[in-house]
Amino acid sequence: LGRGFQLPAHSLRLGLVALGETCERLLALLPQALELGSSIAVCADCPIPRLPPEVEIYPLESLSEILPWADFLAIDSPRHLLGTLSGWLGKDRALSGQVLVHTLMPCTGQAGCGACAVQGRRRPRLVCEDGPVFPDERVCRNPGVQEGSALLRGAGCRSRGPESGFQRHDGAPAL
Repeated sequence: LGRGFQLPAHSLRLGLVALGETCERLLALLPQALELGSSIAVCADCPIPRLPPEVEIYPLESLSEILPWADFLAIDSPRHLLGTLSGWLGKDRALSGQVLVHTLMPCTGQAGCGACAVQGRRRPRLVCEDGPVFPDERVCRNPGVQEGSALLRGAGCRSRGPESGFQRHDGAPAL
């Protein structure tokens, strides 16, 4: 379903950052990163299973120490925390990374309801269709669709509008 993480072959220092209740989705990157010979640091406050000894584990509050070290970040964030990413990462820092947006998909990934929309750099993006993994600049630097918006309330079926992303079938703006 959608797009997954794409680790760069040149990544020597990989930071895995879990902002939610689990880091399991990020741990799927370990075999590839270890095969590439990357050093790996996991930053999370969630329970972490037993990991290979090559993997270092840090609490999320240590993220500011990991950022200068990492040459690539893979972030797992619940949709409602996307607006906090710039606070965690710093507003002006150039970053190479990707963000997995974890959210409910009532349409089971068929891109029919718009409930999984996040605000992209230029237009709304559907997690089920355009993600769930996005280049960091597409979702990190903006607040995303706010809780309580028409998209989250499921107010009618939506389709992509010609100019601005999503449009409700009843003609009201979705964002």
